[in-house]
Amino acid sequence: YLNILAKSNYENAGKRAQNVFDQLTDYSIASIFDDKLKSLQLQADVITYNSVINAWSQSGNADNAVSMLRRLLLASKKSDSLIPSYISFSTTLHSLAKNNATPDCGLKAEEILLEMYDKTHHDSLRPSESCHVGVVKAWINDAKNNNDGTKYLDAEAALLRMRDEGFQPNTQLYNDVLSVASEYCIEHQNIKLQIANQARNLLSLMVEDAKKHRRKQQLHPDVYSFNNVIKANIDFQGAAKRDGFFAAIDIFNSLSQSDLCNANDQTFIQMFKVLQTSIMEQEVEEHTVLCEELFRNCCEAGLLTNAVLRIIENILPKSSIKRLEACRTNKESTDDRLTVYNLPSDWSRNRRKGQNQKRNRKRYTKR
Repeated sequence: YLNILAKSNYENAGKRAQNVFDQLTDYSIASIFDDKLKSLQLQADVITYNSVINAWSQSGNADNAVSMLRRLLLASKKSDSLIPSYISFSTTLHSLAKNNATPDCGLKAEEILLEMYDKTHHDSLRPSESCHVGVVKAWINDAKNNNDGTKYLDAEAALLRMRDEGFQPNTQLYNDVLSVASEYCIEHQNIKLQIANQARNLLSLMVEDAKKHRRKQQLHPDVYSFNNVIKANIDFQGAAKRDGFFAAIDIFNSLSQSDLCNANDQTFIQMFKVLQTSIMEQEVEEHTVLCEELFRNCCEAGLLTNAVLRIIENILPKSSIKRLEACRTNKESTDDRLTVYNLPSDWSRNRRKGQNQKRNRKRYTKR
């Protein structure tokens, strides 16, 4: 019955499983004094604990899953038959990784991982690959819950520890870690610069691994890996603007020269945002030249989007915009805004055509 609850989608599966477990525990205690109950041999084993842990995990209550693991660890001190298994730890760790309401889930996951090495509870269990992945994802979840990009340092440390233990993270796990550096708030510029540099080093590590494992596509960096690191260099302030700008240029050039993947429309969007947020008064002309060159590359790759057009309208001088206006395919159109629909179609031939773009096409056609 507990196993059924653990695999069900009931919202109260955890609570119901806990009630059954508590009743079983009461019977076990009562059996000490009652021979009839003793003959039934109603005692919880590791599978019982694991089922309750899983039920709490499925119910989205990671804290109670952690509490059950703690009870199992305590019980293992008194009985050799209650030594936790890999499943006990892995299920709890992944519960912390996916539940959005658990405070300090990254730190709790680290503590649980240490328990696996604690010989006072059980024979030292070498954490499995699944356990390491759970800790990394718990730190990522922590960053998401708190909108805190500084958690990148913890997530990256957990990822590198996983590598040191002999497990090879796949591309998706790397990208999830790199997204922490690019998606969430980092207030202090020095820390932001440190994280951007470390993200760049992690990307370099991915590229090195790809050279060693040419046939293992799941270990190769993809365009999202590069895009995340480029995005981590946006919105620097003061002197750090220059560092972020040149770092983004180097990453973009590495992607352009790489045989692992090709740039997509988001690559150019992030690069234009880097240019937009790094313009300094004494370097306006240099930025204009770079912006125009990047725009030509974008069009040649067929990756022009309306988002790119909106950005360059804010960073290119009017003279450049006028030259672009002259490229309209429908010069009699009453639409004042430049869009991919009134510029040469070859410029946007390879962009992703999502639902929003289809709606935009209808709107612009009506005009």
